[in-house]
Amino acid sequence: MERLRIRLTAPALDNMALKIVLTIPAIWDHNAQQQMLAAAKMAGMLEYRSCGQTEITLLAEPAAAALATYFDSEIKLNPIVKVSLVLDYGFADWHLT
Repeated sequence: MERLRIRLTAPALDNMALKIVLTIPAIWDHNAQQQMLAAAKMAGMLEYRSCGQTEITLLAEPAAAALATYFDSEIKLNPIVKVSLVLDYGFADWHLT
């Protein structure tokens, strides 16, 4: 958050409503997810800001890849495309989204 504060200037950042999406491995259990949220809090992402509460969403990496593919491509504009598949191959497993 400090880097954002420097880059955007503190008044600008303090007046922005933030919605943060953190991507996480799909295999993380609830405990690991809670640790990620705790780390985000320690990093200052949830500090009080005058414009309102910051929202943090955890998103599994395969879902993030699927959304990125959708929004960064012409798929959404092509009525012929009915299905898109994203294969996420990680450390020891793979996920299909």
